[in-house]
Amino acid sequence: MTGSHVLPGDIILEIAGFATPSGKSEELCNLRLVSKRFDNLISPLLFSTIRLEFRDTDYRRSTAPDYTRCHEIIQALATHSTTVFDHTKKLYLSLGVLYSTNSEDVSAARTSFSDEIFNAICGLKNLRTIYCFFDTRPDTEELAIKVFRALGTLSSFQGFEYIGFSTPFHLTLSFTFKPLSNLTIFRIGGDWDNPENVIPEVASLLSRCPKMTELSLNGRYSSRLEKPTLRDIFSEIGQLERPWRLQKLELISVVVTLDDIRAHIRHLKHLTFLQIFDSPFSPTFGQIWDIFQQNGIALKELSTDHLEDPLYLRYLSSYSGLTSLKLKPSPERYENPEAVLPKHAETLESLAIEWRGTPTKEGLAELVKCQKLTDLQVCVDEMWFDAGLQLSNLAHLLLLPLETHEGDDWLTFNHAVTEILLKYREERGLNFGVNYNWLQKALPGDD
Repeated sequence: MTGSHVLPGDIILEIAGFATPSGKSEELCNLRLVSKRFDNLISPLLFSTIRLEFRDTDYRRSTAPDYTRCHEIIQALATHSTTVFDHTKKLYLSLGVLYSTNSEDVSAARTSFSDEIFNAICGLKNLRTIYCFFDTRPDTEELAIKVFRALGTLSSFQGFEYIGFSTPFHLTLSFTFKPLSNLTIFRIGGDWDNPENVIPEVASLLSRCPKMTELSLNGRYSSRLEKPTLRDIFSEIGQLERPWRLQKLELISVVVTLDDIRAHIRHLKHLTFLQIFDSPFSPTFGQIWDIFQQNGIALKELSTDHLEDPLYLRYLSSYSGLTSLKLKPSPERYENPEAVLPKHAETLESLAIEWRGTPTKEGLAELVKCQKLTDLQVCVDEMWFDAGLQLSNLAHLLLLPLETHEGDDWLTFNHAVTEILLKYREERGLNFGVNYNWLQKALPGDD
């Protein structure tokens, strides 16, 4: 036997990775057909993630099968007619056209999905995580309940990479997380018109998850409703025998107070990632950073819009090792973060600052010392092109307008950025991306 058949398996997989950089399933399927050995090697890669997104055929993408194909996968799982999905670790589930179209074939797929989804998910015996979204109509809420019940039977299941809900103003959520426990990852978001129905379920679930490592809550609420509080979300974790070793915490549109952090600090001592946005202003919020410093919590990634108290600067200047910093200051309350850059110059890889006005020469000098920076996000100013040219590893520069633009104003802004970008590419050899690929494609002469 000669050729690729004598190569070690890990070498074949590495070659497959180069041959299919986009991970397209068609290419992996072809490799799988080469031989029985290739089938055994490629199948875990090909079927590690499955997408049941039930897209309309007209919008089918190579990475997302249409609803007919999704229907076939559901049936195969429910009837245990294949073992290839034993390799599946991650599931993407979106109902797509199932509940927005009433054609005969879609109706048949919808009925079959409802009847078979429980057995199908139970067939994913090695599933670890799921990414799913539900509209909260009566039929889809019933499906959500079946999905949660099935996930609760899987000993391998670790949690939700994301679970989203969209609640029409006249409906309330009636599902329950009771079948679930021992999760390590839980990220929930969406439009909740009645968060008072969601938060108790979340609080109860967290009390059954002693090994939680990643937690994210990101709700969009009606302006007439009060935002949920961290106190309510953590109301039942006192039942846990041991403190969490929580590493990532994201709180968006959640009321966070000094007392909440102080009461639950034992669960936060292993945090490396923290994101707090859109939490109401509190005059004592800055003292949270003192609590972190006192407990030896050295975050590697921080995203926040609470910069009204300079205590956050003192905290960030108390240690080294930050890799990502995202600050969204308000115009009236802004502390320049340049003072913390020297402590993290050797490790910082991503920096996002909605810088109001022009940074000082000293601030720019500290910035260009951060030679590991690959991503930089700032408010638009030509000086950032010059700064970017001095950052040898910079891959992407995102320039935001100083004010919100829409319509023609947005086109004018994009055109101005494009003109500057063209000049720097032609005259200075600029080679990093600016404002994502869509802007790069708009430039003449680009491949």
